Amino acid sequence: MARIYPQKPDPDTPGSEKKVFYALKEDLPDSYIVLHSRRFLKPGVADDRAQEGEIDFVILSPGVAGWGWK
Repeated sequence: MARIYPQKPDPDTPGSEKKVFYALKEDLPDSYIVLHSRRFLKPGVADDRAQEGEIDFVILSPGVAGWGWK
């Protein structure tokens, strides 16, 4: 079972996203970390204004792309 943060989806999370949330939590190995519903701010550059956004899922996998944690 993957470690997922937060441990439960927000009550307002769409049903389709909740299905993915629980599938990732249950089906990925223990060594995986899943971040759900992470907000970000893209800084403004030159005349562009800063933009807000949300990433539904970030999946961190050990040993992929040089992560190498245990």
